[in-house]
Amino acid sequence: MHLYTIYPNISYPYDISRQTGIDSTNIIGALRGMGSRYKNSNSLVEMGVVDMVENNGVTYYKLSDRGKRLIEGMDLVKVHSTRGVGRKK
Repeated sequence: MHLYTIYPNISYPYDISRQTGIDSTNIIGALRGMGSRYKNSNSLVEMGVVDMVENNGVTYYKLSDRGKRLIEGMDLVKVHSTRGVGRKK
């Protein structure tokens, strides 16, 4: 939900980790895949849910338009906004 909350801005794995409380290794694995634990084919980038953005040699991530539609279509925004995590436009 962090990437949805800051949409359309970009973020990097450490910031996502800090904002969500999820270990940065798990964040990177989910975003782009990592070895046998997180298959590349199941990564959020590979599925088109998150976009990878290169800027001055640093890799950032942002929620893709598709990812935003998926979150809003599943009505997760409403659930998380009642907890103060998400926002609904």
